[in-house]
Amino acid sequence: MKNPVRLLLCVLFVAQWVKTLDIRDIANPDEGRYSEISREMAQSGDWVTPRLNGLKYFEKPPLQYWATAAAFKVFGVNDLSARLWGGLCGLLTVLMLWFTARRLWNKEIADNAAMAGGSMLFLTALSHTVTLDMGVSFFLALALCGFLLAHHDGARAAENRWYMRLTWAAMAGAVLSKGLIGIVIPGAVLVLYTLLCRHWAVWARMQWLAGLLIFLALAAPWHVLVAQRNPEWAQFYFIHEHFDRFLTTEHRREGKWYFFVPLLLIGLTPWLSWLPAMIKRGIAAHPGIFQLNRFLLIWSSFIFVFFSLSGSKLPSYILPMFPA
Repeated sequence: MKNPVRLLLCVLFVAQWVKTLDIRDIANPDEGRYSEISREMAQSGDWVTPRLNGLKYFEKPPLQYWATAAAFKVFGVNDLSARLWGGLCGLLTVLMLWFTARRLWNKEIADNAAMAGGSMLFLTALSHTVTLDMGVSFFLALALCGFLLAHHDGARAAENRWYMRLTWAAMAGAVLSKGLIGIVIPGAVLVLYTLLCRHWAVWARMQWLAGLLIFLALAAPWHVLVAQRNPEWAQFYFIHEHFDRFLTTEHRREGKWYFFVPLLLIGLTPWLSWLPAMIKRGIAAHPGIFQLNRFLLIWSSFIFVFFSLSGSKLPSYILPMFPA
């Protein structure tokens, strides 16, 4: 009797997740801006240079614009199509949490992970919003899960090979979703983990050659094409949108050092009571093995500190820490 009930609950969960994507109208400015860029891309047929009101728009990479433009072409220009990419990314994140926890631990923990992810306030709210942060959060979570499955104790050579290739592909997806943080976050966490845990063996199991080829094959073509067609793109995209955004307050989105503290507490709702146990398990040291819980804590902590130090702050920036 358990399996039919379980299946019914899963179907109902997916149905309500999708059904509520268009429960409210598209809101300005952000939802309207990103939806309009996708609409103009679908209308113009130019899939290389994003435009807003006919003007070139180089702030972010195009993956979400591509996905939403495709949805507009297939399902029409409406609120559901505009939010479909973010909704699918959120839904796939929940599924990925279940799959990864099932492989690493057991069915009970997998069910708990999916239940927490599928009801956590920040993850569910931003999955139902047109925001680029949901896409980058999904791909970073995919990279994280792939890395854990590739390096956990007991992972066979074939598992390491294929899951690391998935990790490199996911990082390319993150770069195409929101830029350099797609490699900065995983790279910095790997360095911090090996320095803090003295676990250097992971560097030999990164599948560097195949991984870099996969990453470049997926992430490089658009960057090359957009640079060829728009000589002004590189300076605006890399300097203005990455370094200036992080190092200065030029974008006028500054906040106090504690800006993300209440957002973390609200975002974990209704699972805030789990936070002390998560931290305790992450701090506990287990030398000589891959320290999975510590890696998760380092991942979450780095994202929180990294964006707290940034000169530009928006609530959705710390979304990639919640799956971990």
